[in-house]
Amino acid sequence: MTDDFIKTYWLSEKLCDDGIQLFKDNIRLAAPGKIGYGGSNFVDHNTKQSMDMQCAPQVFPEYFEQYFDELMPCIKQYIEDYPILKQISFGSTEFFNIQWYKPGEAFFGAHAERMVPHTCTRLLTFMTFFNTVDEGGETEFIYQNKKIKPEKGKTLIWSSEWMHTHRGLPSPNEEKYIATGWINILPNG
Repeated sequence: MTDDFIKTYWLSEKLCDDGIQLFKDNIRLAAPGKIGYGGSNFVDHNTKQSMDMQCAPQVFPEYFEQYFDELMPCIKQYIEDYPILKQISFGSTEFFNIQWYKPGEAFFGAHAERMVPHTCTRLLTFMTFFNTVDEGGETEFIYQNKKIKPEKGKTLIWSSEWMHTHRGLPSPNEEKYIATGWINILPNG
């Protein structure tokens, strides 16, 4: 079997519940989900329908730290599985997003996380499903011919390169919450 470089890990249900509650308590900070093609960020409801909230350490320091405390052992395991990554200096240099998709909404457009100059330092992508979705809502990796079901706490890590082009599939009747972000190559690394 060929390795598809998409690894699954698990974060705590409490962290997921806390992430959803953080979003709900701060919904005023959320905005329609943007896409970043062509070097700019803009809203395109044909490509992405969601409400996104940036989870930056300056805004939500406690939750940001809690999330990364649980995520970092997963990142370390991913690097152990692919030791070539030990030769790269990396860290988190961006915020991550908490995204809310209402029934019928999704990131419909197939995309990769490192497609334009302002995202070229992205090395790895991570995504945590904050809730289980029973019907639809999968993340589909196009070239791997793989659909991953949203399950509470399930966390995916994959390469940010084009070969991991993916999209979100809508759930007709359920909402979905996720956290998603990137591990970046550090300058002078």
